[in-house]
This record gives sequence, structure tokens and C-alpha cells, in this order.
Amino acid sequence: MDSRVHGAMTLVAVLTTQAWAGTVLLGAVAAPLPSASAEIIIAQSAPAIDSFTAGEVDDLSPGTELIFTVEGSPKAKATVSIAGVAARLPLREVEPGVYEGRYTIKRNDRITGKTVVRATLTQGRRSTSLQLAQPLAAGGGADSAVRIERFAVDPIERLEPGAELVFRLTGTPDSRASFTIGDVVRDRPMEQTTPGSYEGRYTIRRDDNFPPGVAITALLENQGRTARSRLEQGLINDKEAPTVQNAAPADRTAAESPRPLVSAVFDDGRGSGVDPKSVRVRFDGRDVTKDSTITANFFNFQPKRDLPPGEYRVEVDLKDLSGNVGRGTWSFDVGRASAATRPEPFVLTVTSPANNSQVPGGPITVRGKTAAGASVSADVQATTSVIGLFGVNQNVYKGTVQADAQGNFSFQFSSPVTAAGTRYEVNLSAVQDGKTRQQKLILIQQ
Repeated sequence: MDSRVHGAMTLVAVLTTQAWAGTVLLGAVAAPLPSASAEIIIAQSAPAIDSFTAGEVDDLSPGTELIFTVEGSPKAKATVSIAGVAARLPLREVEPGVYEGRYTIKRNDRITGKTVVRATLTQGRRSTSLQLAQPLAAGGGADSAVRIERFAVDPIERLEPGAELVFRLTGTPDSRASFTIGDVVRDRPMEQTTPGSYEGRYTIRRDDNFPPGVAITALLENQGRTARSRLEQGLINDKEAPTVQNAAPADRTAAESPRPLVSAVFDDGRGSGVDPKSVRVRFDGRDVTKDSTITANFFNFQPKRDLPPGEYRVEVDLKDLSGNVGRGTWSFDVGRASAATRPEPFVLTVTSPANNSQVPGGPITVRGKTAAGASVSADVQATTSVIGLFGVNQNVYKGTVQADAQGNFSFQFSSPVTAAGTRYEVNLSAVQDGKTRQQKLILIQQ
């Protein structure tokens, strides 16, 4: 039975979220755009915390760094409070719904294995808190005999229905061991095969969802004391390096703005998925990782002020969850024969959403601008990481709309599967007087 319960129980709470998915919409929406009265307004609910963990440390002496991870509702303000420490620790959203923060123990801190630590997620006026259930030090400190020495998985070739995952844990003997896979399975028992060695198995079902970086944790319990560990390796026997694709502004082109949005998407094929913590971004020789938005699927960065004319180079280094190293580099010009200074008489641009950006669940509206009266064809392909559809492309929209007298156009599409991480490739083609302009847009499902 899951030991987490709703409400204000002292140690653990279970908070659930509900995902809203739209239905397939195959019709095009021609300009002008729908009125505000047609929009759907969803009442705000309290943010959810799915898990709250701390990185394992051997002691709590001054200088020790504590690493906290919270998983729950995306786009929230996340903080951690430590009893005896006056200031709250802010957490950064490293990928949608995953927050991380670090605290280095100071000489005057009085932190023990039993110190109360609490995480809080806030959205608007609503907030949710959860107390850390695990001890801060490995095994709970000197007064505890419970310890996890190793938690691993036997990698498989593909994540597909019927494949069996085998988890192995080494730790305190004669304890009760279990593992949890995100929202797929919770507290699945592990059998002790030899003293201190435990094994647990899980067969993937057709409707399971394993997004990149899904949290997999182990729990070891003995006489009321517990130890936890998070799986740090990938599930896939992955030997292929991740790649950086759809760079914007594109390589060897001119940016349309002196303050461009620099972005790209990550692709690991059928591999283990990109580790967002590994991504490092350099812009014009300067490390801008901390100033970038980074997820397992994409990154973006925008300079704080207009750039002087010249050439700018982007370098992105990354790893997947199996440790394979990838790299992407490209360069672009600012203020040199750009579209902004020498516009073409016939252009095709997307005004929203931004290229390589995230989009919410439900119908997605694409807006753009081209020549007045031009015919705009759109083809949208979706690639989802849901088990059973892993790596499969689906055509979710194909249609043609006509730009109005000002050159504005729009259309709307929905995907039958709105799983987080689904990637939409939108290919656009505008035709007028025998001339053609093309544009590609990449969007990532929140």
C-alpha cells in the first residue's frame, strides 16, 4: 500500500494532477482570428507536488552541498525551507515540472538527519507544501543502519510493450525494498536474492508513458528507518549520441532582429533521452547556460540587449541519460543584409508560437504573415514518446488557408495524444503568382 496520503500528514503526501487533452481538429481557421469570447477559461487549481527528494550525502558537516529536487506542476515558483535556516532556498525549473536547488551547509547551521525540510510550489495565490520524507544524510545519520549502496537497472534495447525492466539494489540486508517509476508504478516490491541484494521486475504495458528523464526511485525500509535512491542511468542500451537540430537563427543566415531568440531542439532518436542537467550553452564565447531555458527537448536564449552588427557563434554541448556526448555549433549574422534591412517582396514568417517553443495541451493556433491573398499550405507531423507509439510519426493536420488583405493567416490543429514531450513539425508553403516560399516550425508539447 502506498505510504503517502492526502492532506496534512506529517511526513508524506500524495498529490495528483489531471491532464487535459484536446480532441482532433482537422479544419483550418482562416483570418480573421476568433474573438476572445470563444476562448476557454480554466479555473486555477492548487499546484501539485509529485515527489520531493534530496541527493544522498555521507555527513552534514559545514561545506557539504545539499541538492534538492521537486517534481510537480510546471511553471510554478518553487522554494525549500530548512528548519533553522532563515532564508528560503529558491529552486530553478530545469525542465517542465522539475525543479532543482542547492544549499551549502554553513558553519553556524545546526542541521541533522532529523531536520525538517519542506518544499513549496506556488502559482498565483495558491500553494502546496510537502515535507521531505527521507533523512538528509545517508541512512538517516549515525543513529540509522539503513543504507542504499547501489541502485541500477539492466538496460534494454527498446522501450516497448512486453519488454521487462530488471532493477537491482544493494544495501542493508533483511530490509523491505521497493521501486517507483514516475506515474507508471508505485512501491513495487523487490525480492532479496542474497543478503543485501534485491531484485525487482516490471513488464511494460501498452498504455505506459515513459517520458525522457522519468523519475525512478528505490526505497529501503528497516525497523521504521528508510533510505531512498534515484536511478541515475538510462533504461535503454543506448550507444547513439544526441543531436542538436532546427537551430534558430539558422546557420549562416542573417537574424531578423538585433536581439534574436536563439534556440534549437534536441533529438536522441530511440535512445534514453537528453539529460537537461548536462546541457551547456555558449554564445559568442560566453557561457550563457544559467540565462537559458533548458529542457530535455529544447533550449532557448535571448540576449538582454540589442547586439552590435557582426557574426555570432553558438555552441551547445549535451549528454543523454546513457552518457553519450553530443554537440551542436552554428553561426549567424546580425545587421548584415538581414531581412529587416532588405525585405523580400514575398515573405513567409510565423508570428506565433515561437519556433522551438513549448505549447500547452489542447488546440494549437499557428499565426503568420505573407503576401496579401497568398495561398498557405500546412502539414503537421507529430512524434510522441508514449509507449506503443514510441518513435511513430502521425499526421495531425493537412490543409490550406488564404492570407487576408494584410497578409495575415492562421490555422489550428490538435493531436489525439497530448503526451508531454510530443514534438510537432509544422511545414508551411506559401504560393502566389508562381512564386513559393517555405518555412518550418518545431513545437514541443508541455
